[in-house]
Amino acid sequence: MGNRTTRTGDTMVNLPEKVMSLVNDPKSVKVMCTKMKDGTIHPVQLGSLAAPAPNTVICGAILMKRTSQNLEDMKKGNQPITVLVSQGIQSFGIVAKVKDYVT
Repeated sequence: MGNRTTRTGDTMVNLPEKVMSLVNDPKSVKVMCTKMKDGTIHPVQLGSLAAPAPNTVICGAILMKRTSQNLEDMKKGNQPITVLVSQGIQSFGIVAKVKDYVT
């Protein structure tokens, strides 16, 4: 099992450099999980995900109709999303709040 980035209570932590590096590596596999209104988890592989700063993760929501709606709903409900980033034997889970959603 790989390493993971966690949060304590509602306190979010900055991403360590090794996690940012894996997030920003185009060869890494990135999967985001959102939650649908009925509670079902909706995973989707991301083509574009980046961490421009230790406290920020961004993604492009292209052709993600269901995921886009989930992101809007989760932002309104102050619910966290989860992102899995993996390459080889390294893997990290990131739990984050949706700060902004721009279309």
